[in-house]
Amino acid sequence: MERDTELVQSVLKAVLIMERLDSQGAMGTREIAQVLGLGKSSAHRIVKTLKHAGWVVENSSNGKNELSWKLFSVGSKIAERMSDRELFHNTMEKLAEETGESVNLGILFRGEVLHIDKVESKAPIKADASLGGLASAYNTALGKVLLAGLSEDQVVDLYGGYEFVKTARNTILSLESLIAELRGVRDKGYACDNEEFADGLVCYAVPVRNRRGQMSRALSVSFPKYRCENRPEKIDHILESLKKAGEMLTG
Repeated sequence: MERDTELVQSVLKAVLIMERLDSQGAMGTREIAQVLGLGKSSAHRIVKTLKHAGWVVENSSNGKNELSWKLFSVGSKIAERMSDRELFHNTMEKLAEETGESVNLGILFRGEVLHIDKVESKAPIKADASLGGLASAYNTALGKVLLAGLSEDQVVDLYGGYEFVKTARNTILSLESLIAELRGVRDKGYACDNEEFADGLVCYAVPVRNRRGQMSRALSVSFPKYRCENRPEKIDHILESLKKAGEMLTG
């Protein structure tokens, strides 16, 4: 394992700047320095270097810094190299067609859900997630499935002292409630977000495991709640189709 002294601090700062621009959007160099606690001259040099390399560009309308399309280009090529990407996406398209709802694929990244693929519902009103975007894990079906693949000690490490934010009427707001919920997810083999992330939104998710039986990704179907109210047969159909898709992608 590398010692901290072996890490290149300027590279770490550059990564922090890019991550902040990704999460917050366009920022001025002075603002970047203030938010990240960097010296103004240091932030200026790093931003200038990122611009020179093509990773950051200047917004012509406000003069602020923002990420360039180079990141998307690199990310797209990585996705294309995934040997199972075609299988996953085709399965997701079939699942979306069978259920009529939006399908998402996610992984756990630094304690949050990273959406790595999606197929949108053709319905005019639908649940939507940003491809490549991050979402909290404790209040989403994808996140709860992925967290259920961790040990309880690992969950405590992630959420000990964490300030849970209420984003909808049924959001989980304590570590104790989250741990209890994850035990239920492990028992059932799937997770449900019933207006926990957003009011009026429901989502079901199942795990996708690799050949060693380890949790690798999670697959979900999400939809507006009104579309399934008083229609248990539709919920059953969605769950059955989702489980079959998850089993097909496992291994």
